[in-house]
Amino acid sequence: MRYRHGGSETIRVTRGWQLAGCLLPVVVVAALVGAFAAPPLLAPSSDAAVPASCNEGHSQLPASRMIQVAGVGRVFLLLRHRGVSVALAADYGSRPFTAQVYVVTARGAVAQSMTFANDKVAAGASGGLLIIYNSSIAYQFLLPSGKAASEVVWVDKFRNSFTTANATFVNTNLAYSAIGNEGLAVDHRLPLAVVADGCWFPPVAPH
Repeated sequence: MRYRHGGSETIRVTRGWQLAGCLLPVVVVAALVGAFAAPPLLAPSSDAAVPASCNEGHSQLPASRMIQVAGVGRVFLLLRHRGVSVALAADYGSRPFTAQVYVVTARGAVAQSMTFANDKVAAGASGGLLIIYNSSIAYQFLLPSGKAASEVVWVDKFRNSFTTANATFVNTNLAYSAIGNEGLAVDHRLPLAVVADGCWFPPVAPH
């Protein structure tokens, strides 16, 4: 390209640089968003096969993990982190089926209580953040208080319970990026404890 003073050719060159200057911030923002969101979406996951014997008709949860919660009764301990417990009680064999999930503080107080239409619940904790999933919906809480958290931006790869080749699987780890109570977390990996169809699946260390 020739450069000369004056004339329409110089105007075209100037406008080209102006256009490039306008596009540069867009390109930078897109790259940052990609670096934030892409890693968890592309991360490999660890899945556990749900045995055919597992169903909501009866519980196969290990009795050794049953605990007593004041005002609630005997419940299944799904996860404990920094003294805070995630516990589950379900009406196995009943119709309509319901499951109750409790967040219990180190002092034994019930900080959160949630009711779901199934027992497909996954829980994981890291630092001061507790995450509980049901039907691919994430519920986030602060530790050790158990109060609801407010993540400003959240991107994850979690498939809950899924079926392929006539077999059902559950995710036993989580990859996510977030901006919120814990600051900035990019491609953070978190093992999950899972209950599904009356069976328990312990956490698996992420790849």
